[in-house]
Amino acid sequence: MVWALRQSDPDNLLYSEDSNALEQMLSTIENFEHDFDPALNAFGCAKRYHEANMLSLRKDCEVQLALLESRLSQHSFLFGEKESLVDIALVPFLRNLPALISSGSGMRPIRSCVHGLTIICRARCFQR
Repeated sequence: MVWALRQSDPDNLLYSEDSNALEQMLSTIENFEHDFDPALNAFGCAKRYHEANMLSLRKDCEVQLALLESRLSQHSFLFGEKESLVDIALVPFLRNLPALISSGSGMRPIRSCVHGLTIICRARCFQR
């Protein structure tokens, strides 16, 4: 994705005006992929099979979501007032979040995350 955006980035998803932005974006994506995705998968399984560690796994997810919540409470998108590579890259990780929150999982709704996900999914790049 980065290679393609370096060739053509008409929406400036890489925030080319900021020389540190790409490094920060890739770090955020990697951390989220490394920490949140496994935690969310484990939580989903624990919830499905009523495992004893469900609450602990839910808290692991909520820690990661709080980081996003903090960013989204400052801006409309994760890196600023316009979408970035991070917003688009995290959609696959977050796509099941609203269903998990509403399924009686006990996971507290994180308003900015759900709102931010909605905005991102409505972005032009996800439209048919």
